[in-house]
Amino acid sequence: MSQVDVAGFFFAFSLQSPVNHCWFILRCGVPPMAAQPENTFGAPWGPVLTAISAFATLLLISSAVFGTLCAPAEVGPWFGSFFTLPLLFVSGAIPFTIRGYELQPNTLVIKRLGWQTQVPLTGLHAATADSTAMKRSMRLFGNGGMYSFTGLFRNKALGNYRAYAMETSHAVVLKINTRTVVITPDDPPAFVARLQHLYGLANSATSTSPQQPEN
Repeated sequence: MSQVDVAGFFFAFSLQSPVNHCWFILRCGVPPMAAQPENTFGAPWGPVLTAISAFATLLLISSAVFGTLCAPAEVGPWFGSFFTLPLLFVSGAIPFTIRGYELQPNTLVIKRLGWQTQVPLTGLHAATADSTAMKRSMRLFGNGGMYSFTGLFRNKALGNYRAYAMETSHAVVLKINTRTVVITPDDPPAFVARLQHLYGLANSATSTSPQQPEN
């Protein structure tokens, strides 16, 4: 990115409201100043996630504002504060937004807002890019679309699986020993190819015996 592009970005960014600032950072992140390392991948937002997040955020914030402003005075301030509880759902979901993925030795790092989740890759024996992997899934535990799809899910194709997803059509299915993990990097074929190189996987659709990454 050139100096002119950087200056233009920050000028345009400064003209936006604080709400737009937060939404832009959640959606796009800070613009990259250099090419991404080959072991680092983004996590784009999908249209379904965007729609669910926007609708849920608007509904919860509107409920909190309306309830706080319109609560009868005779019920006391404690009742009015009850309507601020929806804000806890918003603030609780935002930190689980997935910003990207990074491959480290024997570990997949899930980058979130200010923290990260580490998924051990020891025993990885298959990696498949499958845009339909998460279709017809039932959420067993976790977040079903407010800023991310994270938690334990189940469908007929995969059985029980752990998801760290943003754009479901970018799904990559990882088979790690007896566990199944689904992630959604910005470039699924490149991510699978990188895993094939590091772990010596035969191909993206065939399971092989667990191997350690090559040096």
